[in-house]
Amino acid sequence: MTASDVWAEMIRIAQSQLDEISADNIKFIDAEASQDVPGQPFDAVCAFSLLRLIDDIPNVLEATFRKLKPGGYFLTKTVCLKDNSWLI
Repeated sequence: MTASDVWAEMIRIAQSQLDEISADNIKFIDAEASQDVPGQPFDAVCAFSLLRLIDDIPNVLEATFRKLKPGGYFLTKTVCLKDNSWLI
């Protein structure tokens, strides 16, 4: 598994938790959603709470589908409230 984030602190936190369970099949990288990453194409790409944070959704979706093997899965879940963020 490859996990990415643009915030180094999030990667540091995830890596420290990974070290606690001694998992060796997950690697963390600093990458934006539209970047190509080592190891692609993937069987699946998961993007949770991502789409609300980006300005160019079509570009990120296109880049995501380039990361997938033919028949691969893109799993995403994002609350998109736009101007209703005051509800949170």
